[in-house]
Amino acid sequence: TNARDINYKVTCFVNRNYNYALNRKGDGDGLDNWCNAIISKVQSPKTVAHGFVFSAESNGKNRNNDEFVEMLYNLCLGRNSDPAGKENWVWHLNSGMSRESVFWGFANSPEFEGIIASYGL
Repeated sequence: TNARDINYKVTCFVNRNYNYALNRKGDGDGLDNWCNAIISKVQSPKTVAHGFVFSAESNGKNRNNDEFVEMLYNLCLGRNSDPAGKENWVWHLNSGMSRESVFWGFANSPEFEGIIASYGL
């Protein structure tokens, strides 16, 4: 009867966001809310990831630009950063590009599309 029990792959995707954006496992109510948002198509997987990345809890981690970019590599690309790529994104942030724009750069990548597809979403 819980949203987190309806679709195993959706629950795994939501837990992935908890893991990479918040460095913790999902809690029951949170899992149900995020899973329901995807299952009911109120939010897309990308907007759910956005919600995690820009949540009060994630913002409260006070990540510097280097840490923020590394988190996005893991969340959206499924791997640690490569030195040149990370340097490029951090340079953009240090030069005034918004974190929002950097997030969408990662979220709209073929790699993240592939990760989303791997969950059947």
